[in-house]
Amino acid sequence: MAYTYTRTLELIRFALQQRISRSSIRDAVFFDVALEHISGDIVIRLERSVVSEQAGRTSVSFESSHAEPLTWWDHFKAEHPRLCARLEPPRYKHTKFSKSIPVEARMLFPDYAPPYGLGRSQWQIRVMESER
Repeated sequence: MAYTYTRTLELIRFALQQRISRSSIRDAVFFDVALEHISGDIVIRLERSVVSEQAGRTSVSFESSHAEPLTWWDHFKAEHPRLCARLEPPRYKHTKFSKSIPVEARMLFPDYAPPYGLGRSQWQIRVMESER
């Protein structure tokens, strides 16, 4: 006896949309549209230069501390304080963690027009490679 079954396939449409201003395309240093032969995808590459000013370099630091029970018994006492009320309190192992990350800040002026001034500004903060 042969079994038959029905399979229903659906066509799903998807799209990718990216909004790019006309001035970005007009001021583009490099604009390239290519067809990727292996996957058949369309690759669009747009490059543009933006006037910027270095605002400074600094480092961002943060500290964190963490406490965890020393043994499974200390963990049990911490999780069930009513059952272990007469016992000595749980012991903890305290761990401190600190990290400093060097960053560079720049002020970007994407609407720079020489006779009219700098225009609006945007901040760009970049994490620099740490020196090892």
